[in-house]
Amino acid sequence: MYRAGRQSAARVVGLFAITLSLLISTGCGRLTKEMLADLDSENPDTWGRGATEVIESWPRASGELLAWLAGADEVRARKAAQVLVGVPLASVGGEIRRLSKSTDARTRFYASRVRVWLEAPDAAILDAMAEGLESGVRDRRDLACYVLIAEIPPGRLLPSDRLAAALGKALTWEDPKERAMGGVAAKVLAHLGPRYAMPVLISALEDHEAMWWAIGALADLGPAAKDAVPALERISNGGEGIDDGQRKQKAWNALRRIRGS
Repeated sequence: MYRAGRQSAARVVGLFAITLSLLISTGCGRLTKEMLADLDSENPDTWGRGATEVIESWPRASGELLAWLAGADEVRARKAAQVLVGVPLASVGGEIRRLSKSTDARTRFYASRVRVWLEAPDAAILDAMAEGLESGVRDRRDLACYVLIAEIPPGRLLPSDRLAAALGKALTWEDPKERAMGGVAAKVLAHLGPRYAMPVLISALEDHEAMWWAIGALADLGPAAKDAVPALERISNGGEGIDDGQRKQKAWNALRRIRGS
């Protein structure tokens, strides 16, 4: 009797496993394709719906998202990274780490962007952000700025000459849609501290556009920015053709903060 009961229970469990497998391979498979189709959409509402469904059904579409992250499509890689930072990453942590060491710059950047949400930032992650700033690809440059200012606390930033130089170039980006990123780059430079920020910021004072952002960062550094005083005095006094009242005033305000007055 006992053996028969166990056999009957085993048959029920077996039938349940087969049924579940069929559901996953049919209905769930179609649903995954529908979610990914929404995620692939250029319509913000459709994309948002797809992202929400992927997150709520995690880890169903994990394989597809990782394929997007490693693929050749820039937009898909960016979208995959955007969704992945919203899900529990423990189950795919090993693959994210592997992709962050890829020989492909795009894959390396987006995987490193996800790694920020997986573990404490290390030198490789910061180097990948610098590489994103240098890339010339607007999606990567803007995302690198965002990650550095909003997702990595100042105390977790690991300064390097490469990162400081890349941020300095961001002060002079010419694309009107990216110009505001100069303010973000300047703040991150200030977070790196005077050792790395000062040479870049003083150099930026020679550029009419970049100086606006550089002056603000020098003010944030306060007395540590004393080496910039001569250049700021020239700007505040209208030297070297500076006839912009706003820049003169901003330089004067920065001088007050640096001098502690």
